[in-house]
Amino acid sequence: MSTQSNSEKIKKEKDDIKEGIVSRLSFNKKITIEADDKVYNSKDALPGERVLFRKRRKSVEIIKIKSSPYIKNINCPVQDRCGGCRFRELDYLDEYTIKDMELKRLSDELNCEYLGLYTPTATEGYRNKMEYTFGDEIKGGSLKLGLHEKGKFHNIIEYDNCRLVPKNMDRIKKTIREFAENSGYNFYHRFNNSGYFRHLVIRHSLYEDKYLLNIVTTSIGELDLDQLIAKLKEDKLLPTIKGIYHTINDAVSDAIVVDKIELIYGEADLIEKLDDKLFPIGPLSFFQTNTIAADELYKYVREIVEEADELWDLYAGSAIIGALLSDKANKIYSVEINPANILDAKKMLELNDIKNVTPVLADCKDFVLKEDKADFIIVDPPRTGLHPKVVDAINNSHVDKIIYVSCNPVTAVSNVIMMDNYRVLNLKGFDNFRATLNVEIVLILEKIK
Repeated sequence: MSTQSNSEKIKKEKDDIKEGIVSRLSFNKKITIEADDKVYNSKDALPGERVLFRKRRKSVEIIKIKSSPYIKNINCPVQDRCGGCRFRELDYLDEYTIKDMELKRLSDELNCEYLGLYTPTATEGYRNKMEYTFGDEIKGGSLKLGLHEKGKFHNIIEYDNCRLVPKNMDRIKKTIREFAENSGYNFYHRFNNSGYFRHLVIRHSLYEDKYLLNIVTTSIGELDLDQLIAKLKEDKLLPTIKGIYHTINDAVSDAIVVDKIELIYGEADLIEKLDDKLFPIGPLSFFQTNTIAADELYKYVREIVEEADELWDLYAGSAIIGALLSDKANKIYSVEINPANILDAKKMLELNDIKNVTPVLADCKDFVLKEDKADFIIVDPPRTGLHPKVVDAINNSHVDKIIYVSCNPVTAVSNVIMMDNYRVLNLKGFDNFRATLNVEIVLILEKIK
């Protein structure tokens, strides 16, 4: 009876397996599988691939990729496990085609002109910021400093020749890991809230070719600065280091929560250059992760902004866009809710002697509701997009044109669909993040008269 039941179960599982073709990969990482005139959603396959899959109660499990139109190259030994790259195995033309196809679909959804996907000049070694985690690759294994493994959050994958970062960034990471190994302290364990070393954040200035480090630990130990400096000297890396911060974080979550932050070596900020402006970058500053690509994206924004009397720069961060457009308007209000970003903005505007950009500490919704009218609104929100109340406030404003810059096309499209007092004129993509699924887009909206 038991043998028969097991046979029936195996037969049922085989009967449940379906074959389909992947027709779409969305920027939210979901794929669409078409099979037997039905549509299924899953993940971890590419458009054009034929897959075998099984429908579970709440999900669709891909069992096997039966065939693929892509020639896949193994050019990184950890690319199948590291969470840093999605498209590392593909030739760039295939990666470009997948992203371009999805942007065309979104443009059709918005009924607007598609201006194409721009490829920046920097597609390798481009990341100017990396956030690494201390941990182990297997339970009880040796100390690692790297990125979380795909699908196994508690495993840390370390590789010292990453193609996304400048070469010295990997060297610095290796040196800090060796320093931590010799310190006598363990890495932080979330389950029992014990251990010392948590994260290492490295930032790089292309303009100065210098690095800023932020070592994040708990408060249970002491960071030996003398040993740290000696190790960086020994590995001939100290001349590349502009400053080192130490952050205390005793929160249980894996996010970097700043209980206390202190500059323990060198200078407080890196200096980066975009166009002809200089931008101080501290340990907590927001800045685009691909400097060259950011410069090219912002030049496009400059091209499409007409001369104006008043311009609102919403979700302004440290007022980078406001500064770069300072010669395009008589008055620019850079609105930001984070006080630290406002302080960064004031420092940057003073450094560049810019007088017509005013940082405003406010909720963007409240600012739009109480102000009269601008010639342009520029929004550059985080990946989560605009809050519905901000969407509503902008939609009911008296502003004729909106430029929406976004690192998340899915939330951007969702936002602008809700702005029924505006029409979307066009969408342009910027492939600023090679080997990942992420892109930047710029949307131009016009008030419906």
